[in-house]
Amino acid sequence: MPKSGGADDKSGWLTFGEPGIPTTPKLTPEYYIKPQIGVMAIFPSYMWHGTVPFSGDIRRTTIAIDLVPAPVSVI
Repeated sequence: MPKSGGADDKSGWLTFGEPGIPTTPKLTPEYYIKPQIGVMAIFPSYMWHGTVPFSGDIRRTTIAIDLVPAPVSVI
C-alpha cells in the first residue's frame, strides 16, 4: 500500500460522484473509499467513479469486472 502523505491526503482513494467531463458548476466527489488490504468495492459501473492520482515507486493494480446475475428458473 502507498504511504499516506498526511491526514488530509487522499492519494489513490476511490471516488464517487465526480464526472469525467467539465461541468458548471464544478462537481466534486461525494464519497471516497480508502484503499485497504482486503477491501473490495462493488458498485454499478454507471456510477461516476475514479481515483485520486498518486505518485511513488509502489505498483498499483486495479481489476474491473462486470457481473450479470444468472436468470432464475421458476418451476
